Amino acid sequence: MALRRACALTKWDFSSLDFRVKKFFMNLFRTGNIEVVKNCQACFEFSPPSVLWAERMKKFEAKYLACDEPSYITVIAWIRSIE
Repeated sequence: MALRRACALTKWDFSSLDFRVKKFFMNLFRTGNIEVVKNCQACFEFSPPSVLWAERMKKFEAKYLACDEPSYITVIAWIRSIE
């Protein structure tokens, strides 16, 4: 969908963000064990940036497509015509 192109992130970008978060947790809990990091993230209900981005993008698209404004409907029709 064209909306995804407006804020496009590559798989490399997501991997890089997820890696930085894992390294932050490793430093925070002073461990090199990834299983400890995953367990801590689960306990704190912390999702990786790649998961958060996907959830927020779906929520944004749903709100955008549900909008009743005529200008938005025109934009959506135009986006679909160029895809």
